[in-house]
Amino acid sequence: MRGLSPAPARAVIVAAALFISLLAGTARAEDLVLTPVAAPVPYVLKDVEPDVRGIAPGMGEDAVRAELAKLYPGGRPEATKASVTYVNEGRMFRSKALLAQIAVRQAGAAVQDEMTVYFGLPTSQAPVLGIARRMEFTNGPAAPPVAQLVAQVTEKYGPPAVRRPGTGPGAVTLIWLFGDGKARACGGKKPVCPFVSAAVSIGRLDAYRAAVADGFELMIQVDLNTQVQDPARVKSFRTTLVDNRGAVLSYEAAQIQIIAAVEARPAPGPAPRP
Repeated sequence: MRGLSPAPARAVIVAAALFISLLAGTARAEDLVLTPVAAPVPYVLKDVEPDVRGIAPGMGEDAVRAELAKLYPGGRPEATKASVTYVNEGRMFRSKALLAQIAVRQAGAAVQDEMTVYFGLPTSQAPVLGIARRMEFTNGPAAPPVAQLVAQVTEKYGPPAVRRPGTGPGAVTLIWLFGDGKARACGGKKPVCPFVSAAVSIGRLDAYRAAVADGFELMIQVDLNTQVQDPARVKSFRTTLVDNRGAVLSYEAAQIQIIAAVEARPAPGPAPRP
């Protein structure tokens, strides 16, 4: 299996049975507490700010809340909790309820702006692993030109690894890849750049491992959709960032702790006779 760390093969198989479930209310009694074993490693990239409006991979909850309060004054951040669950042969482990994401939205007369920040697990001090920001321009004539926003994100992140047409006339998608402290190019065995999703999950651990093995530690994607009446102007603008390296750090440690818990718990006995 390509891109995997030298963990036992059984550990890799168990990962497929791990998932994060969102909690609508109070969690049921939990029997697994994930403990910190590593700290986030910040990205240092020459002439590049690896963030979305000042929110960067590795930041903790308090720093994110403080930054969102400045970016969205009057906004009401909504936190969502989740638990990591493992089910196998009648045995279920559910972690303590954990912070999964914080979302905030602000609507104005001409633009709607929302941001969702996704967090890792306590194993790596629950850092930011993914960021998604979307802007919707409701006043077509006042919307910024596509060329202007392309120039702004290129100035911030550098030349993209790929620029390809989006959906609709004038729409465009830009992708940046970073690894080993520098920008990376698409190509090699992969003819196209990977799709970037900020909604991180332990169930995708193998995908994060493979991305890191390919040299794609940090990925950023910008999607620009255009106005129907004026394809030169932006209708919606979405920036997505995912920290593959941080996801591997956070989720591999969680996998190890969950496997240890599985091995320590005896299998359930036979069901009682009626």
